[in-house]
Amino acid sequence: MSAVRPALATPAGHPLPLRVAYCIDNMNLGGTELNAVRTAPHLLAAGIMLRVFSLTDQGPLLDRYAGLGVPVDVLPIANLYGRSAVAAGRRMAALITEHGVDVVHSHDFYSNIFAAPWVRLAGAGYLASRRWWEGPDHAAQRWANRLSYCFAHRVLANAPSIADMMTQREMVPAARIVVVPNFLDDAAFAPPPSGWREAWAAELALPERRLVIGVVANLSPVKDHAMLLTAVAPLTTRWPDLQIVLVGADAGSREALEQQARDLGIDRRVHVAGRRPNLPSPHHLFDISALTSRSEGLPNSLLEAMAAGRPVVATDVGAVSDIVQEGVTGFLVPSGAPLELRDRLDRLLSDAALRHRLGSAGRQVAEQNFVAGAAISRLIRVYETVAALGRSAVRARPR
Repeated sequence: MSAVRPALATPAGHPLPLRVAYCIDNMNLGGTELNAVRTAPHLLAAGIMLRVFSLTDQGPLLDRYAGLGVPVDVLPIANLYGRSAVAAGRRMAALITEHGVDVVHSHDFYSNIFAAPWVRLAGAGYLASRRWWEGPDHAAQRWANRLSYCFAHRVLANAPSIADMMTQREMVPAARIVVVPNFLDDAAFAPPPSGWREAWAAELALPERRLVIGVVANLSPVKDHAMLLTAVAPLTTRWPDLQIVLVGADAGSREALEQQARDLGIDRRVHVAGRRPNLPSPHHLFDISALTSRSEGLPNSLLEAMAAGRPVVATDVGAVSDIVQEGVTGFLVPSGAPLELRDRLDRLLSDAALRHRLGSAGRQVAEQNFVAGAAISRLIRVYETVAALGRSAVRARPR
């Protein structure tokens, strides 16, 4: 492994395109993973040479990267501290050198912890990420993730609130944090094709007359769909056309939610739709989009709801208030407060004009602040800065 990484250049002396590698925990359809793969075509269009280091060898996003022509180097590890982790780290460092990678960008806490020492050993620029609010669950992982920030030349936060939290709670210097928000592609703002709503409503056996409250989030305890069902159940007497649609893969909560719906007597109104494509946006089927999580970073689900022109009701956790303006684009309620949630939902169900006004305002906010152009330009500037810092650090090493 070379001790010094020269700046890449063509024979004529012109700089080569920036070479960036993602480091990602898995290839499944989580918010972080989807955000990364959505970013990839924009980077390629800007001339970035991209590859991916993945710590698992399965998942639907492998095909997405293959379709983009992005090479994926699989570095499977059993844990973060055993022989497999060391072997995978040595392999990654060798690949960084072999392919002249300028910047490695890790996207989640697991890949932060894994990548940090090996990227610095290989002499590349290192960009860690913070896209979540709480966690990891284990204290050792929390401390290891904080240590990864010390290795990083910069740490990317996807919301101002998360950046502020990092400086206050985790003592990361503000000068080392960069904020690049999640973004939406143009297709997220497009209306669904003719007949799409009717076809999906028929598939879910929704009645022709309906008011739909919907959630797009994996069925996991942290998303707290149970709070929504508790809030909605008393409203069904007042709103006989009310239906609830839950979109997302089962992540441990489906059976309990279905039992809760039966216990509340609303099982015929609760439709579990499973995992669905992001486009057309499932939010187009809803009259109100909800998200009742106990913890969030900057949730793509709410951005997609706003792009679809839907009013949102969400728990005021994490960075949700960075995108939902109380009384302007939707309503915020405390986590674990079904009575407050019920009140806001009832208010929206009672007032179609209010639903339209909040939905239109949300769409305008999404169009102004969460589109690809500005976010990608910002991200590329961060990559350029991190690449330069990585080269400077290598030049400063004693020989």
